[in-house]
Formats: sequence, structure tokens, C-alpha cells
Amino acid sequence: MADEPKRVRDLMVKDVITTSPNTTARNAWRLMEKNRIRHLPVVIDNQLVGMLSQRELYLYLTTFAIYDSGPEKKKDPKEVVSVRIETIMSRDPYTISPAHTLEDAAQRMAHHRLSALPVVDEDKRLVGIITTQDILSNLSEEFHPSTLEE
Repeated sequence: MADEPKRVRDLMVKDVITTSPNTTARNAWRLMEKNRIRHLPVVIDNQLVGMLSQRELYLYLTTFAIYDSGPEKKKDPKEVVSVRIETIMSRDPYTISPAHTLEDAAQRMAHHRLSALPVVDEDKRLVGIITTQDILSNLSEEFHPSTLEE
């Protein structure tokens, strides 16, 4: 009998750090830095409404917000960091269910060039997150279980 393939539920992080659409860019950045994360699911009553990556936030803070159609329209930095992330986040992000295989997750990430997938149940409630790092760590452990413990 062949081994059952690993599922997203086996590797996903279940204790997900989230935020709301009303969070400011400054506070979202601080939350990511404090928790050393690069992806921040945006929820309302545990329903996934968006996803904010550290890269998106960085690009907003350093490029798009500072120069709005050229240097002559430079914005006030206080205004830039006070914007609510609902204007920056990706709406309706790609997701995956806990029952999908890791192969499904890896293929979806590769196809859409993603480094994280929010894991949602049938009602679009956030139940976890899985990242490329989670998948790579698992793969590395399967190939070389002893080297990770050294």
C-alpha cells in the first residue's frame, strides 16, 4: 500500500497572524516586522477578504505613494503611512483548502508565482496559511532527515 500524500493541513500554520482592512500601512509593517512574517491575511470576522505581502507594502511605501505621477506630486510621509491597507492589499487572493495535497499547493504557487497561500474552509474562513518555505522545509526533510537535526 502506497503512502498517502501529505496534505496542506499537515504542514499549514494554524495560528495565523491576521489583520483587518482598517489597519494602517505603518501598523501592518510593524506587525510583519515584529512577527517576522512576509504575508498578512486580511480578515473580517475570520472571513478572508484579502492578502498583503511585505513586498506589496514595501513597494507602496517606497514608490507608488511617494511619487504619484512624478516627483512634483510628492505626498506627505505621514499621509503615506496612515493609509488603510484595504487600498493596498490584494483582493480575492488565491487560496487552497486543507484537504489539497502539498503537490497541489506547490503547483498553484508555481503557476501563479505566489510564495504563500491562505488556507480556507468551504465558508471562506481562514484556517491556516502555507508558504513555499513550509513546502521546501518538508521536501528537504524527506530527502535528508538527519541533516536537519545536526
